[in-house]
Amino acid sequence: MESYLDKFIRKYVRKVNPMWYLYYCWRNNYSDKRLDDYVQKNYTLENKEIASIKKEMRKYWLWRGVHHSDFYEMSLDNKSEREKKMFVPRWEEVDLYFQVNDTRYIDILINKWNCYNCFKEFFKRQIILISKDDVRNNNINDEVMDFLETHEKFIIKPLSFYGKGFRIIDTEKESTNVKSLLHEFLKRPEFSDGFLLEELVIQDNRLAAFHPESVNIIRIITVNFGDAIETKWPVFQMGRGNSAVVNAAARGVIAAIDEKTGIITHASSKQRGSSFTIHPDTKKPLIGFQIPSWNELCETLKSMASRCPDCHIIGWDMALSDKGWIVMDSTYGPELVVQWALNHGIRDEFEEIRNRLHAKKGKSYLHRRLEDYLSVPLNP
Repeated sequence: MESYLDKFIRKYVRKVNPMWYLYYCWRNNYSDKRLDDYVQKNYTLENKEIASIKKEMRKYWLWRGVHHSDFYEMSLDNKSEREKKMFVPRWEEVDLYFQVNDTRYIDILINKWNCYNCFKEFFKRQIILISKDDVRNNNINDEVMDFLETHEKFIIKPLSFYGKGFRIIDTEKESTNVKSLLHEFLKRPEFSDGFLLEELVIQDNRLAAFHPESVNIIRIITVNFGDAIETKWPVFQMGRGNSAVVNAAARGVIAAIDEKTGIITHASSKQRGSSFTIHPDTKKPLIGFQIPSWNELCETLKSMASRCPDCHIIGWDMALSDKGWIVMDSTYGPELVVQWALNHGIRDEFEEIRNRLHAKKGKSYLHRRLEDYLSVPLNP
């Protein structure tokens, strides 16, 4: 059960978060200009209406930490007060993750190479590391050369990959020698911490049909309650246009999936007013589509999540390949992109999960740190 101290911190200290207020005051002049520019760019309204929108955006930024871009893209200005409160802003998600997750798992789940070594049998493909030392010394070793000889096509991406620096290399189409090309990558700032060479994924035709240019993924969250592991808030993410990147920031298509049946129920994108029943490029129907081998995917996820017993919430990117379900990525602090797919917030379910985790886990991370600092136990 959640302690009185944790309840007080969550209800009052975090609700009127002084850090948000200090940040708001410090950036006040710049924030006003930034907000003016954003509203003028995205709204075509009269001055009086614009002033009202800006006032509401400031209110929700100050009191709830809702960024003005989220406010706009989720169309919160067109929603009722209750609907606005249902939206879970990013800082609340991260706040929960740091309460219930052991921070020792950050380096495993965020660092792509560490993640690969921890869950290698679930990746089902070859990945080679070019380390920070290799970058510094401009070194390409024999293992890398063997990889290049084996794979005519492969993926290159930074260790800390957020959709930037990603590139598919086709050795037959490259005008320069591949080794020379890699030496060029070694000099780029986004690859300064090292990067990965990854065997190209051959995805299942049933999912590839939605957008063949990208590897379309299932983004899903596992919640470990100690006595049970559940899969929550799954979405099917697809690329658009010629982009090989499928993340929400790249304006890809996001489809909400029923977590019990694996059937797509809603589809949208992280863009105001968007709603899809078919993929906008390929015209393939989305609503009602059954994700193949759904139960197998859920069991695979539970097996992986059980390896991190003290990391209670983990985000996973999974792809269906010619070898079955494979891991594309993992994250310590997953974003609730399902809110964009559904076009409404999920606060009720989010708070239910939070309360269940507190009941199972007991004292929060902040509570335990406070006890360590004071060297005395703080009873509920």
